[in-house]
This record gives sequence, C-alpha cells and structure tokens, in this order.
Amino acid sequence: MNYPKQFTALLVSASVVVGLFASSVFADTKTDTLVFDKENFTIAEDHEYVRDHVLVITDSVTDGITLSHEDSIEYVSQIFTGEDYTAYKAYLSEGYDVESTIYALNKEDYVLYAEPDYCEIIDMGGSGFDYDNPSQWHHDAIHTFDAWKQLDALPGTPKKIRVAVIDGMFNIQDPEIYGSVNMTLSADFSSGSKKSINWTSPRNDHANHCAALIAGTPTNNNNICGVAQGSKNNRVDLVCLSIYNQNDNDLLDKPLTDTTILSGMAAAIVYASEKNCKVASMSVGTLYSSFSKTLEAAVDTAYKNGMLLVVASGNLGTKEVCMPASFNKVVSVANLCVGSDGKMKRASSSCYGKIDLSAPGCQILSSNASYGTCLMTGTSMSTPITAGVIALVMSVNSNITPFDAYEIVKKIATDVETTGYDTNTGYGCVNAYEAVKEAVKKYYPSYLLNTAATNTTLPVVSDRAGADANEVLALMVNTYSNLSSYPRNISETNALLNKNESLDQFFNNVFTSSAFWTKANKLSDKDFIKLVYSITLGKAPNTYALKSHMKTLESMTRVKFIGFLLKGSTFQSEFKTTYSTLKIGNFNDSKWVWNRKIYW
Repeated sequence: MNYPKQFTALLVSASVVVGLFASSVFADTKTDTLVFDKENFTIAEDHEYVRDHVLVITDSVTDGITLSHEDSIEYVSQIFTGEDYTAYKAYLSEGYDVESTIYALNKEDYVLYAEPDYCEIIDMGGSGFDYDNPSQWHHDAIHTFDAWKQLDALPGTPKKIRVAVIDGMFNIQDPEIYGSVNMTLSADFSSGSKKSINWTSPRNDHANHCAALIAGTPTNNNNICGVAQGSKNNRVDLVCLSIYNQNDNDLLDKPLTDTTILSGMAAAIVYASEKNCKVASMSVGTLYSSFSKTLEAAVDTAYKNGMLLVVASGNLGTKEVCMPASFNKVVSVANLCVGSDGKMKRASSSCYGKIDLSAPGCQILSSNASYGTCLMTGTSMSTPITAGVIALVMSVNSNITPFDAYEIVKKIATDVETTGYDTNTGYGCVNAYEAVKEAVKKYYPSYLLNTAATNTTLPVVSDRAGADANEVLALMVNTYSNLSSYPRNISETNALLNKNESLDQFFNNVFTSSAFWTKANKLSDKDFIKLVYSITLGKAPNTYALKSHMKTLESMTRVKFIGFLLKGSTFQSEFKTTYSTLKIGNFNDSKWVWNRKIYW
C-alpha cells in the first residue's frame, strides 16, 4: 500500500520519545499531573484528522454542559471520565471548522486541552520468515514451561487474570483462543466510541497472533502455547478490544484505509481498566509522541484505575519510541533476537531509549486469523509475551497487583547487554520462571520447587524483519547450491536462477531436496503457498513446465494444490476458483509481491 507522505515514518508500533528514563516507569507517578501546554498548541502538519468533531479534555464531568453551550459545538459525546480528567468528542456546529474551533476552545479556562481526533494508519503486517523455523523459541528463552511446573505445584485453584488485547479484530473460532475470549466484555472502538463487537467483521492476523502469544491453548497439540495460560489452559480471561479498520473515511479530506483514530485508542484503554482488565497488551502506536494529550490522559486514567498497560516500543531502530510507549505510566517493551554467538541482543529494528523490559520478538510462531500459524517479527510480538509473563505472576496469588507483578518481573529480569538498566533492553529480558518463583517465595514458600530452570540452547534467530521475493527465491536455490548469503537485488536473484539450465530443472532440484522439505514442512499451508508463489515472480513457468510438475506437486501431502498458484499459466481461471475454494484470500498478483516491510 502506498501511504501519503505524511505517514511514511508512522507505522504502528514505530516511534518517538519524550525523554529517557533509567528508573522504574512507576516511580513517583501516582501523584504526577499532566502538563497541558495550550499556549504552544499547534496542529500536526500534514496529518489527517476527522473533520466533524474535536477532542476536548476538562477536569470535571459538568464541564461537558458548558462545552455543549459553545456556539461552535452542536453536541458532545463523552469518550471517558476518570478521577482527574474527562474527555469528550465535541461535534461541530454548521459553519465551524476543526482548526478555528480548537484554537478558540484552548482559550477557555475550563478547557484543559483541545486537539483534533487524528487518524493513524495501521499496517497490521504479515508473517516474517525464518526457514529453520525456531517455532515458539521464546518459551525456551524465558523458561515458560518451568514456570508452569512451579505453578502446578501450588495449592488451590489459580486466579484467572483478565487481559485485554487492544489491537484488531480476533477470529474467535481460532482453536488457539477459542474458549478464552470473554465475548461479553469484548468491544469495538474502531469508530472512536464503544460498539458491540461484530464477530463477522474482517479478522486480523496480527491480532490473533498477539492474542495467542498470551492465551494460546497448550492442550490441543497445535504447537502454540500462550505464555499466561499455564499447562491446564485455565489462567487467562481474554478481552478483544478492536481499534482497527474504522470506516469513517467520509469525515476526512481523503479516503484512508487500515486506520484507527485517537479517540478509539483512548476509549479502549480506559474501558479495559473499567472492566477490571488488570493487564492490557497494546502492539500499537504512532510516530508523534507528544501531540495527543487525550491519549496521555486516557493512559493516566487507566493507570489510576489499577491497570498495567504494556506497549510495543516500535521498529524503526531509532532512539525514539512510539506513543503511547513514550508515556511514563506504561511498560515499554523492546524486541530481542539471538546473535551468532548464541546470546540474546536487541534486534536492530527495535526502537530504544525509553525501554522498561525486553522479550523475544524475532520470528515468533503464533496463530493467525485463518486457523493456521505464521511467523512474525517485531516489538508487537515481544509485547504480548511480556504482558503474558506479568499476568502469569499475578495468577500466583489474588493479592498480587499488576504493579506488584511488574516490579517482580523487573527485579529478576535477565540482563541482556549490560548489567542493570540500559536504554537498549531496559531492566532485561523477562524470565517467567524466576518471576513466578519470586512470587511463590512470598506467598507459598513451602511449595517452592528447589530446581533450576532448564538450560536451553537458543536458536540463532535473525532480526531481519520479514523477507522479500529475492530472499524467498534464494532460499530455494540455496537448498541445493549451498549459497552462503542471500542475493541483494533482483539482478543477483536472476543471475542465480540463470545458472540453471531451465526453470524445470530448478523446480526438480528444489522439490526433490530433502533439505528443502525439512524446512518447508514446518511452514503452514498458507505460508508455503506464499513461498512457492514467490518463486515464480519474474520467472513464470510455461504451460509445459506447469503440466510436467503438477503430478509431482499433487503427490506431496503438504503441497498438493501448490501448483495452482504458479504464475503465468493458461489455467489461470481454474487457479482463481481453486484459490477461492481454499478460502485463503483473493487471487490478486499485487497482494503476493513480497516487499520488505517493517513488522512491529
């Protein structure tokens, strides 16, 4: 998708920092007050916002009455209210515009702050690739299963922790999260206000991926386990809060897709805290870190309501984190990969600076919205893993607050790059086993298992985010030519393919390679289809080549239908029908051109 210029630096979970904090995010923040600098207010240049209303923060619910009597305001709708702030959508009277209304409202004493309801483009991403497929390697890295053994030794019934995932729409039929989703409390905030959730709305791979990292079912033999579920699948009450795919494009100067609006983000955060969600995982953010006081007031309100918000720091690799990760009262999470020396390190794509904790996030296997699995890379993956560890610690005893659990996780986090706090990885990598042990020591010392965490050899997991068509092609060539590196561009890729006598020979060599199938059989059907389709970019087989390979392809259980996706065939219409029957998506060439992108 080609985004307008003003959005090129945005991407969800990508961003900007207000300052660096080497101490706990919660130090002395219960008494802070937000600074509302109305005098220096400016509308973000070239940034889209909704045209029929503005956002207004006051310090009292009754100020909504005063606000509704402004000539410029036709009526008001409350976004949220808390101990210190109330936020409204103030809908404009005929003849008034956003800019002039905001500047006028900011001159009123009873208005703490007025600003536009900005629209943020969300690219929910897709699957990254790691062909050695380390699967859910993060469990080894943070010792999840050792933590579960300790929890299973405790008396009584575990406390079920309510966790919100503020993201896109789940597919609740996904067996990994089916049964864990609280359908009553789940809600849709994509329009900026709470609506009942429509479970038939377009579902989102990114949302399911994040949700399953927290609450994936460990008992269905699908190789996906949520960190917080425990071995008996009984520790998480999951709430879906969708803020994605708002459709009010007629309120903008230009149509935008894949967006959210700030009022929806703010309303979802406060709603989660009001519905007793103790932890919220938010793999979402924006480049602009200081313009939304409405969002900052929502975070402050949720914090005072007793909810811990865990947020992705972003994937631009800069010393700047996204909003709301840049706010004081959230836990900002960095992404870890494994270096060639076998030690974890900050992924080069992970933002740094204001970081509190870190967790594995490179090529993490989890669920997608089509009941399959996919690998994703980014701080979006590190965030639900971190939120899951915090929830797991809370499940030890009902007296443990989310802030207590965070302090425990922070205290025993595994140093990554330096001893103690650093701005690359915060207090270190979350360690589920040591954190659970620390809680057990306090509440159930006689049940403490005197065992060490299982030693594991971590796979080398590259921090390359995603893969483009060249890399996919190179993988195929590499299966029998033992290349030492990926080609860097199209010409290098073509040069490699041209070393073969024919494309037929190329396919024959690949599909008869046991090394290739060792790797390929670990991919989901959907990802394998993408892979094989990518082989043909720029090198489509002729009809003879397709016919000659059909029988071979169909005889292989993992790819019996893959031949239908080979580009350039006279069987194109038949392929479209088959593709539709498989319910994988629309057969659209442009959708399957794999460009490098940032995953968050």
